[in-house]
Amino acid sequence: MYERPVAENCWELAPGLYRILLPLPLEVPFVNAYLIRSGDAWALIDAGYHWGPSLRALGRALKAAGVPSGGLTHLVLTHRHRDHAGGAEPVTSRWGGTVYLHPADIALEAPPPGALRPWLEEAGVPEATRAEIQAAWGPPLDPLPDRVEPLRPEAGLGIGELQFRVIHVPGHSPGHVMLYEPERGWLFAGDHILDHTGPNTWLLPGMAGDPLGEYLRSLEAVADLPEALVLPGHGLPWRGSPGAGARAMAARQRQMLDFVAGLLAHRPMTLWELTTQAAPEVVQDPRLAVWALAAARSQLRHLEAQGRVQLVWEGSRPVWRPLSPARAGTERG
Repeated sequence: MYERPVAENCWELAPGLYRILLPLPLEVPFVNAYLIRSGDAWALIDAGYHWGPSLRALGRALKAAGVPSGGLTHLVLTHRHRDHAGGAEPVTSRWGGTVYLHPADIALEAPPPGALRPWLEEAGVPEATRAEIQAAWGPPLDPLPDRVEPLRPEAGLGIGELQFRVIHVPGHSPGHVMLYEPERGWLFAGDHILDHTGPNTWLLPGMAGDPLGEYLRSLEAVADLPEALVLPGHGLPWRGSPGAGARAMAARQRQMLDFVAGLLAHRPMTLWELTTQAAPEVVQDPRLAVWALAAARSQLRHLEAQGRVQLVWEGSRPVWRPLSPARAGTERG
């Protein structure tokens, strides 16, 4: 796919469409933001991290693309995770723009300060490791600007001469959206369709529901989208079938579910024991351990909803164990 360089981290993909690569202080090193020019409108899709190197890289790219000071008209957030939405407040303060975000992510709240310790205890994390994780844990959400407009799928979103469908795809976050412009064939996919093999949902302390189940259903819901220029939140854009990408994502998630269920077939495990088996390299880093635990908890919650596993107590230890097909039928009945 042709990309015309505009700055060292910015490329024009098509007339009026730019990809901006922003650095992250995370295990994932970069995130994509996208800039749209249509008529008198300048719209930024995602804002990157609230971090000096990311904000400076974004500013250089916007200047190189021709955005005047304070000239953004829209800042559209695909979801509220820090690598996509953390920079929203400083970006709009410097570059302007009305912020748009789905109501479910506007309503997101960080886990209460006291929720982490009992959650780690119930997960079976050793006491010394709990202390390291608590010391390294930071807030998973950044504050939003004072004014945020709700991004509603039924209304769509106009940007200059372009009209976007807003596709609500919960799972990765409750209010995750994709933006689709049918005339140009542009699909801003956020983190819904990515070319990677890792977990894509989490159950953090205080969260409820079945986010992995929602994610799999959301992947099915976009299976019939026509061929498009797919613009992901991470990795390179590509032209092809979004449905094929969604099916590949779903297959990888189901492979991970089968892997987790297979681990439990050997013996019941606490959440911590299971996570150390499934992601041994991640749990060694206390900054990442909560996310690894939350990913495994999301997988277990979905397996529980399917009637494949259950949480039981062995003395004072809550452990996960598989359910046989016959027992699963009894439990569902």
